[in-house]
Amino acid sequence: MKVTAGTSIFSRRIAPSYPAIKFNFDSAFNQQSSFAISGAIGRNSEGLILAACAIPHSNVPDAFVAEALACQQAVQFAKDVGFSNVIIEGDSRTVIKKINDGTHDHSIIAPIMADIKELAKYFGAISFCFVRREANKAAHTLTRECRSCQVPCYWVEEALMEASVAAEVDRRLLFSANV
Repeated sequence: MKVTAGTSIFSRRIAPSYPAIKFNFDSAFNQQSSFAISGAIGRNSEGLILAACAIPHSNVPDAFVAEALACQQAVQFAKDVGFSNVIIEGDSRTVIKKINDGTHDHSIIAPIMADIKELAKYFGAISFCFVRREANKAAHTLTRECRSCQVPCYWVEEALMEASVAAEVDRRLLFSANV
């Protein structure tokens, strides 16, 4: 397994190079109900959606934990789908920093970080990168669309309408910037 730390801040969209699959993750958190949705959307080097998921979580103490759970779900989903070379991107700088940090911390998300690091052992290559919100729009839109989901939802080669539109806009911006 090759784990690379992606500490760069990407304000623009960057396609993964073949054969890597890029999974963007995000969460939607409702503090009043302690309910969160983790969303992940996986795309290939052409920016096309290969897989997406939205997973509900109850009894989530805060948004920080919700983001960590979303990252964990993205890694678990990538493993379950069978991808071996992945880039995990999210807009939570602290979560990405803690994953890429080699030390053990004692924060509330330490057990989730430990699980992510354990899951990472199943990949041929994996990296974790922070991206700004505008480069994480498809995952953000997916979680917003699934706020009321009460059961896990999975899609193959598609996502819900608004998330698919956001992914297509992202794809067009990516390739128009690289021309």
